[in-house]
Amino acid sequence: MEHLARLTEIGCNPLIWQHNYRFDCRCEADMKIYIERALYYKEEYSRIPFVVFDKTVNNIVGTTSFYSMSEDFGSIGMGNLIFFFEKFGLTQLFILC
Repeated sequence: MEHLARLTEIGCNPLIWQHNYRFDCRCEADMKIYIERALYYKEEYSRIPFVVFDKTVNNIVGTTSFYSMSEDFGSIGMGNLIFFFEKFGLTQLFILC
């Protein structure tokens, strides 16, 4: 939970969540639930959540996770990306993906 305040600041933008049918993060309480779920799945070894740190501004600018790790297929999926909208905007967000 050490990143709750910063992830609330950057992640509670309705534009980020408008296409996510599973979750809608509008306030700190919502972000806390989102982080708790991510940490639960980490304990279950089904996701690896992490923050994205931008060294040029020396701050957290987003979060995402790896999931569906398969040693058999040598594959891994990447979860929804939450990025600081004011810095990247939607166009840049999808380029980064």
